[in-house]
Amino acid sequence: MRIPCNMNIDLVKYKEITDNQIVTLLKNAKLFKSEIVTHNDNAYYEVLYQMRQGLFLLKIHSFCFIKNDKAYLITFSTELVKYEAFESIGNEILDSFKLKK
Repeated sequence: MRIPCNMNIDLVKYKEITDNQIVTLLKNAKLFKSEIVTHNDNAYYEVLYQMRQGLFLLKIHSFCFIKNDKAYLITFSTELVKYEAFESIGNEILDSFKLKK
């Protein structure tokens, strides 16, 4: 997905752009979760969706943090049918990301 550069985008605008791109640009897209979350004094955008890429139906879980006009995106993705088997470790990895003060 593409987010315009140099546009001073906050999490609300990032969420709006990303949600629109998921449903309009991706094949077999289904949006499961899309929200702005605050945890341990950090706000981030969390999105969980599925899409088709070639022969694979993927499930993707991403966190986006914005700080000093830069977006930091961490993503866990796997084949849809394998998601549950790897969900626990994927969530541990996602939850381990922290921005330095």
